[in-house]
Amino acid sequence: MDNMDKDEKYTKRYSVLLLIMVVIFIVIISRMIYLQVYRYEDYKTRANVASREVITEKAPRGKIYDSTGNTLATNMEAYNVTFSQNEKNTDSFFTIMDNTFKILDENNEKQKDDLKLKYSKDKGFYFLFNTDDNTVKKAMEITFKNDRGIADFIKGKTYKNISDEDYNEEKQQKVKEESLKITPEQTFNFMLWKYSMYSILNLSKDEKNALNKQINAANVQDAFKIIGDLAKRIESKCSIEKLRRYVIVKDAIQMQYFTSTSPINLAENISKNTAFIFYQKMSDMPGIDVSLEPVRYYPYHNLASSVLGYISSIDSSKKDRYEEKGYSISSDKIGVTGIEAAFENYLRGKNGGKIVKVDSKGRATDELSQLASTPGYNVHLTINRDLQAVAERALKENMQRMQVDPANQGQAKNATRAAVVVQEVNTGRILALANAPDYDPNTFSVPGLLTDEKMKEYFAPDYEAFAKAYILRNGLNKTVDDLFPKQKDGTRLDKYEIYPKPFYNYATMGTLPPGSTFKALTSLAGLESGVITPDTKILDKGKFNDYPEISGKNKSYAPECEVYTESNGLRTHGLIDVRDALMVSCNYFYYETAYRLWKNAGEGTKNLDVLAKYAWKVGLGYDVTSNEKPGTGIEIQEKFGNVYSLENFKDTVCLYGKLELVDAMRQGHYGSYKFIPLEIGSNDTDKEELKNAKNKLKDMIIARIHDEGTDKNVLGYDAFVKALKQPLMDIINLSPAYKQSVEKAGSTVSRQVDIISIALGQFAVFDKAKAATAPAELINSSIGQGADEFTPLQLAGYIATVMNGGTRYKAHLVDKITDVNGNVINEFKPEIISKMNINKANLDAIKAGMVKVNQQGEGETGGGTSAQWWVGFPISTGGKTGTASYTSNSNDQKAVGRGPYGVYVSFAPVDNPKIAVCVVTYDGYQGNQSAPVARAIYENYFKDDLKKMNYTPTYPYAFDPQLKDMKDTTDTKQK
Repeated sequence: MDNMDKDEKYTKRYSVLLLIMVVIFIVIISRMIYLQVYRYEDYKTRANVASREVITEKAPRGKIYDSTGNTLATNMEAYNVTFSQNEKNTDSFFTIMDNTFKILDENNEKQKDDLKLKYSKDKGFYFLFNTDDNTVKKAMEITFKNDRGIADFIKGKTYKNISDEDYNEEKQQKVKEESLKITPEQTFNFMLWKYSMYSILNLSKDEKNALNKQINAANVQDAFKIIGDLAKRIESKCSIEKLRRYVIVKDAIQMQYFTSTSPINLAENISKNTAFIFYQKMSDMPGIDVSLEPVRYYPYHNLASSVLGYISSIDSSKKDRYEEKGYSISSDKIGVTGIEAAFENYLRGKNGGKIVKVDSKGRATDELSQLASTPGYNVHLTINRDLQAVAERALKENMQRMQVDPANQGQAKNATRAAVVVQEVNTGRILALANAPDYDPNTFSVPGLLTDEKMKEYFAPDYEAFAKAYILRNGLNKTVDDLFPKQKDGTRLDKYEIYPKPFYNYATMGTLPPGSTFKALTSLAGLESGVITPDTKILDKGKFNDYPEISGKNKSYAPECEVYTESNGLRTHGLIDVRDALMVSCNYFYYETAYRLWKNAGEGTKNLDVLAKYAWKVGLGYDVTSNEKPGTGIEIQEKFGNVYSLENFKDTVCLYGKLELVDAMRQGHYGSYKFIPLEIGSNDTDKEELKNAKNKLKDMIIARIHDEGTDKNVLGYDAFVKALKQPLMDIINLSPAYKQSVEKAGSTVSRQVDIISIALGQFAVFDKAKAATAPAELINSSIGQGADEFTPLQLAGYIATVMNGGTRYKAHLVDKITDVNGNVINEFKPEIISKMNINKANLDAIKAGMVKVNQQGEGETGGGTSAQWWVGFPISTGGKTGTASYTSNSNDQKAVGRGPYGVYVSFAPVDNPKIAVCVVTYDGYQGNQSAPVARAIYENYFKDDLKKMNYTPTYPYAFDPQLKDMKDTTDTKQK
């Protein structure tokens, strides 16, 4: 009985188990049927998508040609090592990277390193941004830290659970200030933690969670201390150099994650042999691949670099702007300066791509579809390659000559910066535009050329070492801090613009006084207005002090002429007309001409613009009271200097006057007045009420200066002094520390207010307001000094405008845009900005005078100021020299090693001018010293005519710059 019961129990259990197994099998089979039959298409699609990857194919940029069809900027194919991180290779990241680094190092290849956080054993961690502007550097550092999450990290700890609405500008500024306090080393440590580099320590999951919880719970200071301790532990297992290599990769992946999932470049422009090694070993290195990409290449290297500009990676601070246009912030490059930047929208191509199938290791196995990339449009410049090459070489060789020429008496030792512009007289086309120093734009486009050393040289120069050598060479009684003072952030400021800057476009950005090259304009104004004629003669009396309203008691304008005759016991030019005045550069003649212009216009303050009105017509400045948009029209970045005019000069006086005012109040004395120093400058710690009080006082003083000579009812000296007292009291009442200083000095607030208000009245009414409206400034302007400041581009345009009879053309560098097949997309014809009809007799007189400048003379005159450089040149040329002071005080100028600008303008041929030239040499001693550059340019431009004359060039390379032609035969419509 018992045995039967047991058998029944076993049978029942077996039946239940069998039933359960049947049910399980039914469920499994049903699920399999559901997945493989009913959901087959869905899961097939998912599997296919998961095993597919989109690979972007970069489009080549459009080419840049010179005016004869030579290629100045093109593209070349380069092998790149790429890496795609995915779930399949995350755990083997360090192994993959170690193998990659080993192959690169063994084959002398460089890992791509765009990380701005650098490291060296002697310097430690430091930021290196591609700018020498300290304000921009600070902004870039903030952006760098924002992108790596440091700002959010600080915000989360400083303002916990704050809403976006309450996170106002003041709080945002506080976070920025706190992020700037994070050192480069702390930034690197933060990145080690953020990118989970503690995996090197083989921490358990619980240890990782505990570490992150501890960091997240701490305040900012303690959190960075914990992260710092973690970094030390990591560095005990791996060198800093190796860690940084890992971080470069992790950071590139993170930055690219914001915009795309495309592979990142680990190394660029590797050799073909190295590429093949990677091809052979890719099966053991999941995620690693080799791609071919177009790289921007400039076959003539430094040639026309200031025109072409360069390309570079997109700064993350501009990411929103470029993401909207479809750029990949992590991998695309854009034009930063020059034509590359100005025509970015044309030059940029449209990227293509392909969809590939990948295997379990993330390696592409099959190409599923492809969209071809489209090259950018081509830009055809007005620049002539050979003329540009001659201009650049002549500019550099001339500076070298000047530096050692004994005739310069050692005063051109610092001639290390120069610029030249060559412009067509009747079209405005720029045929050559050169700067010295220059640079090779390949440095930024060809991978591997922009080393840390180059970055430092370009964007973080060693001002201290340079200053020491500079002081020694020039025998200066100055210190490094005098010439390059340190700023609050520890960087140095090039206070006197001494250091040669390869990226500064001196030709379009460098404003400087034109010196006597302006005298052709004063000649034009005098002749066209009728205050002088071509035959008018003026007696040079040596000192221009016959008119009290000009010279006053303490003013005396002494001419700085190079050729003299004896007259009335003074060394002067005697009786002279406009032609000879131009030839010998007679200051007195032009002082008198400007005075006559002013008198003829009706005198008074309102007629001080009488000379400026002629200057504006030829592109030397603009009317600041008009709605005119200032500029020459050139496509690349430029500054537009201005001529002396009443309003422009007032603005200048007010701008510098405000700085002088703040400094005087800070020092506690102005003129003969002494008082207890009062701070009226901006201060971040000031409360809003105090800021407003300070600004009210400064605005009141500046307005008094600016309103002088207008129709407004301005306060006289006594009334203005009285009106100043209440604003002064408002500032003092909000400054307890100042009251304590007054009491400590044994004075009273009312006494100090009386003294300061009198001093400020002297400053505003008698000194600055009268200086701003003095006719003496008009006289000074007539010889290109004082407020006159222009770029070399403006000066070339002015000469071109005068020599063609008064038609001012828009300056331009681009002739046309074409597509890849040579079809014209856009064409740029000569464009007239303004026009004046110059009387032929007047123009002939100006031409004759400028011809004499370049001609040898007879007897006492000895010829023109640049005659020595034109001996034997068979084509007629005109010119004008200008020696323009860096500062009004020559002793101050010499004390810092600076010298006058050597300015030279010219045109040729005289009977039918075709081109105008401007050459400027910084610290160039004399204007005529720049003339040899113009001769070299003419020898190239007129070489066909000169060869027929059997002329032997002074500069052999002018006839043959020995440059290899780079013609694009695929562009059938290329001229």
